[in-house]
Amino acid sequence: MAGEEMSDTRCEIMVSWLHQQQIEKTWFDSRAKDQGVVLKRSKGDYVSCPENVADEPDGFRRAIEILNVRVRIPHNLCRIDV
Repeated sequence: MAGEEMSDTRCEIMVSWLHQQQIEKTWFDSRAKDQGVVLKRSKGDYVSCPENVADEPDGFRRAIEILNVRVRIPHNLCRIDV
C-alpha cells in the first residue's frame, strides 16, 4: 500500500509540474475550460491538472482515456505574442 501511495504522490507532483511548465511557456489559455495536463497512472486511471479537466464528460480527458494515451500536454504551436 505504501508503494501505491507514493506512486500517487509522484503522479500528482509530476502532473502539477508539467502543468506549471505549460503555463510558463504560455501553452495554456486559462480562459479555455478543457485544457491542461493528463497523466496516466495505470490502465484506466488518470490524474489531471487542473482537476476541472475531468469535469467535461466528452472533453479532452475523456478522449485521452479512450485512446489509452500515456501522457498528453496540448499546446498551441501557432501562437504568436506581440
